[in-house]
Amino acid sequence: MTGISLYQSGHLFVAAIRVLEHLNKVPPTVEQVASMIGLALEQAGRISRRLIELGIVGEIKSGSELRLAINDHLALEQLPRTSNTAGLEKELEKFHAKRRQINTEIETLKQQQEKKKQDLFAEIEKKLKKNLSD
Repeated sequence: MTGISLYQSGHLFVAAIRVLEHLNKVPPTVEQVASMIGLALEQAGRISRRLIELGIVGEIKSGSELRLAINDHLALEQLPRTSNTAGLEKELEKFHAKRRQINTEIETLKQQQEKKKQDLFAEIEKKLKKNLSD
């Protein structure tokens, strides 16, 4: 589910909660929702935390279990409909461009240092030849 917007994943997540709640007659766990919609548990956890923060989904703590319930399904319509991967790709390209620039600067500095070193050796060699000829 990479590349889809929070709007789409939120709708899918809430639909899975509804279906599981209907089938099992109890609010589902994050693991059950992840399994139903084919997500990795970590990604489902990230989506559920975001939906809980926004008040769309509520959490029901029962002993050591955390179950999910729908609080405000209408708030799903307020979620951004575009994926944020385009912004990430732009940031990644900026990072790579900056990295290439830094590498170019490093290569330029290395070349300058090598030239200075050669000039210094040439100057020392010239002075030695002059001292030997005297």
